[in-house]
Amino acid sequence: MTAGRPKTILYVCASSAYFINHHLHLAAFSGREAAARAALTLDNEGDRKTIEERGVPVHGLNLSRKSLNPFRVLAEAAALRRIVKKVKPDLVNPIALKSVLVTLMAAAGLSCGVVASITGLGYLFSGNNIGRRLPRLLTLAALTALLRGKRHELLFSNTADRDIFLDRRVTAPERMRIVPIPGVDIDEFAYTPEPESGFRVVLPARMLWEKGVAEFVEAAAMVKEAVPEAEFILAGLPDAGNPESIGEEQLRKWSGSGVVSWIGYCGRMPELLASCHVVCLPSYYREGFPRVLVEALACGRPIVTADAPGCRDVLDGTEAGLLAPPRNAAELARALKRLYMEPETRQAMGRRGRRKVEEELSREKITGEMAAVFEQVGRAVAGRSA
Repeated sequence: MTAGRPKTILYVCASSAYFINHHLHLAAFSGREAAARAALTLDNEGDRKTIEERGVPVHGLNLSRKSLNPFRVLAEAAALRRIVKKVKPDLVNPIALKSVLVTLMAAAGLSCGVVASITGLGYLFSGNNIGRRLPRLLTLAALTALLRGKRHELLFSNTADRDIFLDRRVTAPERMRIVPIPGVDIDEFAYTPEPESGFRVVLPARMLWEKGVAEFVEAAAMVKEAVPEAEFILAGLPDAGNPESIGEEQLRKWSGSGVVSWIGYCGRMPELLASCHVVCLPSYYREGFPRVLVEALACGRPIVTADAPGCRDVLDGTEAGLLAPPRNAAELARALKRLYMEPETRQAMGRRGRRKVEEELSREKITGEMAAVFEQVGRAVAGRSA
């Protein structure tokens, strides 16, 4: 064990399913060098078994993803503080903004360092009404206060999210960096040639209005007027815990219209992506770095996405897809029609996307970057406490 390298790392997340899909690989990897632990809100007991089989013991934590009720937040922080005192981690890695806030409250006055993974700013930063504006200002103010005197790094998935924290002077610029977590398994999401016939477009996401689902349906209708054989697939479930969730009745209505097909949850994402020609995510939600778009690139599929934070970052530096203005179904349809009409362009974009993932966004590369951050903060914590 290298001197100063963290001996125990505690991961904190408000969803065990999200942790499994996006961060379990990192926790299992770090567990080779340190004792990895997780404080999680369990979506089901089966998730505990899945995580612990990878060598990461789980501590149950009733952490709401959305609620910022101050009494609830204080109770959550008190519960997590008990776990932190029991585990005695050198580092805590909270995942997503709400977990970061609760973790900093729980770790106040304790010697552990914090590496905060801010994986998108989500619902709270997506609109500008008073119901979102005031809570986010209070959240930023609380984070600014809690970070003083705490050895930390803030990891952002895109530049727009980082710039908000820079503008608000939440912490020093040198304490912020971009790491497009979590990276993609390039063997699981292997490159495959596109189907030889047809034109199939998939929107894989939680079924939220702010994911651009309605605009996708409207654009699909426009494209099908010119290309009747085109297929448009909605893959994902509503999110009952999100105010922007689309009801099942509406999804069934769209699916019955003949314009799109709603297939619900897909447990075989590599096969779904391989079956399509284009992956579309016209989201104006405050995405972090949408993993599904990276998975699409890994499979050699061009993407059409919104010119919005997080989404546009996936295409930064490579012509592997097209951007459309947020909330603009007509421009979205125009981009999709272009990819239908230009198969050689589509296929070239797919090849460029695969190269980008191999060079910049593989799971191994991102995991290595995270491990380096953990070691850096761990050394600083050890040096301060020596």
